Amino acid sequence: MKNVRIDGRWYVGFDYYDYIANNLSQFGCAIFDSEENPNIDFESLKKELQTRFGATQKMFAYPLVVYRSKDKTLQTYWTFVNESEMSPAIFFDLVKMACISQHLNKFYACDFKADKIYEMTPWTMCEFGKLKDFKKLLRLDGENYIVGKWLKWCGPIGYSRYYSHAKVFRNDIEKEYYAQYGKRLTQYCDEKLDFDTFYSLDECGGDDYNLKFDKMTTLNFDVDKPYLSIDATSLRARNLDVKTIKAEEIFCDKLRCESVVAERIYAESIECQKLKAKTVKTNFEGGIKFV
Repeated sequence: MKNVRIDGRWYVGFDYYDYIANNLSQFGCAIFDSEENPNIDFESLKKELQTRFGATQKMFAYPLVVYRSKDKTLQTYWTFVNESEMSPAIFFDLVKMACISQHLNKFYACDFKADKIYEMTPWTMCEFGKLKDFKKLLRLDGENYIVGKWLKWCGPIGYSRYYSHAKVFRNDIEKEYYAQYGKRLTQYCDEKLDFDTFYSLDECGGDDYNLKFDKMTTLNFDVDKPYLSIDATSLRARNLDVKTIKAEEIFCDKLRCESVVAERIYAESIECQKLKAKTVKTNFEGGIKFV
């Protein structure tokens, strides 16, 4: 990890991975940019939200700090993570009410279940992007990265709890994937994975009928192409509706195809005509359906 000294204090920097935003909380996360809310009083806002929640243990609050190396400055994003079973919509409404009482301009609402980030003011709501745009929200790149105060006996606030590993999952398939490969996706493992992540079909290359992936690959979007054939090593995807798949292993929410050949398949549900695999794992509700 990178270390930086600012105003006589040491900070520890660390690399960002997409799973950080995906796994902050399945019940919603609200983020206030200090530059867009110059008069923000973190402790006052924290107390206001805790009062609305009625119990402090239902919300975790911490400053998320980004170092801007070009200007040698720190920018703080005040982060409030909903850890109750309150729905994200209700949580964001409570945050909006707190904005009004605290005279704050706006905040960013991260909705895990919807895979959306919203830019919200007390009166308006517009879509900022998907959770993959969390990096864009914080303006992270080679010169700007997340840091935490260096502490002798423990990690930076929020680090061990949220940043060091995946915390919550959309389903058992994601959990299975991180159980097998989570450590190797980070900088803390000597044996790192050579993998690609794509967010649209256009990014994948190939043509309308064939896709080939030589590296471990994640398709972070739904694929609805009944005429498409996929050849891969390790393939992780959301919902796949394609013609054929051939891979060493497949991690998928819902898999629908004419024919699938793989060593190992992990899916919430499978619907196909032909299936050849050494290991297949699905959940009880989805299972395998041959059509």
